Order: sequence, then C-alpha cells, then structure tokens
Amino acid sequence: MFSKPLFKQSCKANFLTWILVTFATCFMLAVVIVVIGLSGASYIKDSMVEVFQDDAVYAEVDKNAMTYYYITETSLKTYDQAKANFDLLIDTVTEPGYKILTNSYQKLIDEGKTDDEARNNLADQYSILGLTREYVDVIIDYYLVCGDDLSDEKVSEYLMNRVSDGVYEELIEKYDKETADFARTVMTDAISKYFEETELSREEFASEYITVMLGKQLPDVLAQEGLEYTASEIEDEARTAIKDFRGRLLIEPDAEIDKLIDDLSLSIFNKFPEDVRKALEEIQDLDIFGLIVGTVFFKMAGLLLPIVYTITVANNLIAGQVDSGSMAYVLSTPTKRTTVIFTQMCYLITSLFVMFALSSVTGIISLAALGARSAVTISIPEMLLLNAGAFITMCAISGICFLASAWFNRSKQSMTWGGGLSMFFLVTVILGLFGSSFIPAAIRIDSMNFFNYVTIISLFDSVSIMNGTLAYLWKFAILLGVSIVCYIVSVIRFKKKDLPL
Repeated sequence: MFSKPLFKQSCKANFLTWILVTFATCFMLAVVIVVIGLSGASYIKDSMVEVFQDDAVYAEVDKNAMTYYYITETSLKTYDQAKANFDLLIDTVTEPGYKILTNSYQKLIDEGKTDDEARNNLADQYSILGLTREYVDVIIDYYLVCGDDLSDEKVSEYLMNRVSDGVYEELIEKYDKETADFARTVMTDAISKYFEETELSREEFASEYITVMLGKQLPDVLAQEGLEYTASEIEDEARTAIKDFRGRLLIEPDAEIDKLIDDLSLSIFNKFPEDVRKALEEIQDLDIFGLIVGTVFFKMAGLLLPIVYTITVANNLIAGQVDSGSMAYVLSTPTKRTTVIFTQMCYLITSLFVMFALSSVTGIISLAALGARSAVTISIPEMLLLNAGAFITMCAISGICFLASAWFNRSKQSMTWGGGLSMFFLVTVILGLFGSSFIPAAIRIDSMNFFNYVTIISLFDSVSIMNGTLAYLWKFAILLGVSIVCYIVSVIRFKKKDLPL
C-alpha cells in the first residue's frame, strides 16, 4: 500500500516549494514573537491600566477622606456643643448644688423609688429654680457614670464617649458593624486629641487628623492588594478631597451629604457611559501578545502560506498528474491505484507534520530567547498546542484539497473546488476576527461574527488553549473527523473513477 519510490518522487518534486513555505512560516513566527515580545505594544494598554488604577484608588481615598472628615467634624461640633452646655449647666447649678441634687436622687432611690420616679420628683422639687426634667436627666446620667468627679478631664471623657456612642448608633444602621466599630474608634481618638490640641479650629483639626490617619493606614491595606502607594501620596489626595468637600459645603450648605460625597468621589472611569466603561475594561484585560501570536498569526497569517502550499501540492499529487498524463505512466507499472493514492496522502500529511514540527521548534526557541518578560503571555506547552492545532486544521484543509484532486481529472476543477474552499475559509476567518468576542468592544463589529460560523478554521480555538480550558478538544476532534472522512472518500473515489489513460 506504500511506495517508497513514489514517495521520494513526490518529495523531490515539491521539495523547493516545501522548503520555501516552511522557512517563510518559521521566519514569520520567530519575527512576530520576538518583535511583539520586545516591543512596547502593550505600553498604551499598561499606561491606561495604571491611570485607571490610580483613578480608582484615589476615588476611594477621596470617599474615605470626605466621609470620615464629615463624621469627625460633626462629632467634634457635637462634643463642643455638649461640653459648653454641660459646663453652663454645672455653672448654673454650682458644684454644691450638683452634690445636693445627686444626694437627693440617691436618697430617693434608697427609699425604694424607681429611677424614673426619682427623676420626676427632683424635677418637681427644683422646678422653681428652672431645673426641668431634661436638665435633671443630664445631671443624673453623668452622676451614674462619673459620680461626684466634675473635673474637666472626667467631663470630657464622659462627653467623648457619649458622642462616640451616638455616632456608632447612627452608623451601625447605615453600614456594617465593622465600619461602625472603626468609626467609633476614630471618633474617640479624634475627640481625645482635639481636647489636647485646642490651637486648631475644629474644621482644620478634623481635616489634618483624617489626612494623617489615612496616610498611616491605607498604604498597608493597598499593599496587601499588590498596590504600592506612599503615605504622602495618600495624604495629598485626602487633603485635596477634604478641601473640595468643605468648599462645596460653603456653597451648598443644605446639600445631601451622601450624594455630595458620591459626586465628588466619582472616578473618571465611572463618569463614562456604561458601554464605554465596558469597552475600556476589555482593553485593560486585552492580551496583546496572545491576540497577535496566538490568534492573528496561527489562525490567519501563519496558515496563509501552508494553505497555498497545500492547494498547489494536493493538486499536483493527483489531478495534476492525471491532467498531464503522467499518471498513466505511474499506473502502467505494477503500482496499484490504492498504493498511489495512499502514498501521495502520506506525503501530503507528512510534509505538513514536519512543517509544523519545525514551527514548534522555532516557537520554543523564540520564547526561550525572550525569557520571562511580562509581555510574553504564551507558555511553551501552549506554543506546542497552538502548532498542533494549526497542523490539525491544515490536515482538514488538506483533506478537502486532496479530495478535490482525487475527484476531478482536471487541474482547473481541482484548484477551483479545493483551492476555492480553502481560501474561502481563510478569508472568512479574517472577516470573523472583527466580530469575535476576544476583540475589544471598542473595535468589535458583532455582526461580523457570522463569518466565524462558515469556516472550519474557527474550530481551531486558540483562545481556549491560551485560557487553559479544554473546549478546544472537541473542536480538534471535528477537524480530525473532517480530515479522516475526506481522505477515506478520496481513496474510494480514486480507486473507482475512470481515468483518461
């Protein structure tokens, strides 16, 4: 079933064409890998990613700075008011009066009165002095926590805890417990430091306190996510955000705080329409090396010359010899038709296999030469799979061309059907590229995806290979099935058809 002389003859007849096509294909692959790997093809994309990364981080810094500034400034204002009111109340009641009032409260409790009854009794008893139930509650609440200690430090500590607890109750309804706990810690620390550093205004103190706090905490938090930002960068951004926030509050004192903070901390990225944001996200995630090498080359440019080679050689192996009459001399020898068709089939498949084996070696050497560069996103196993996929695809196309050559007795008919279908598949996969899902939406034309359904080359799923999924396996199986069926039909057709001998 196999003729060595005929195989050698086919090798000799097509050697120069095979050498040129193989060299050109390997040369193009090496140049594409090295040029894309060394070039700054991903510079614009990387720069854009960096810009939007900074934009997102600073937007979050802005939001935190304005939110905690507002909470801190409001808490300090509440503390100042509470402290002034409490001091005024004590000054009015006097310290001896405070002790008389609290002793009376304790005596009523000891006599069996409830807390509410005792407070009401005191309010009625001292109403003539203008001491309402509200004032009684303030004094008794303080007494129950701090006793008779009316020192400035004790009063400040008491009011600080009351303000912090009030902020906590508001925040826990609005946010989660972790956020509320953190805010309470911030408020307690801020009020404590504010009490010690009275030379700054409330607004300036709150601004500086929050700025420094974020500068200390956020760099470590961001570092855990692989983002490097210095304390000074965070502080500068936070300080600017708080200034803008304070300025807007002066212009719009009745503004809804949450909405104002959201508006001022809106990132540039989120200001774009949704379809534009989606397109930019796709560009940020775009693998340029994988797109050009894995898809554009292996499914298009890298198949062009092998397809031309396959069309030409498949025609010359059968139809060309029948058309020229040389097949008559071959069959006039003891060589059978089965041997002829099987030998020519072996030559075509073997020549393609060696071609892509050399392409694999070229790809591996090129990747090794580049080393571990960040731009290189294709591994050596993936390179081998891509070449295997290209070979399997070419087996299917060669099967179609070989079938056309075995079916027709005229070269022009063989070239028309085999070559025409092969070039149609190549052209349609090029057109389908513009509608493929891996192309960013900014340049994708979804309707062009139709062409991917009319070409068998789309079964060469290079994206699946590079993504590490196994979807390419069943597609490769279909391509192998097409190849096997075409070659089997070729053998049957050549054995049974009438030849013009």
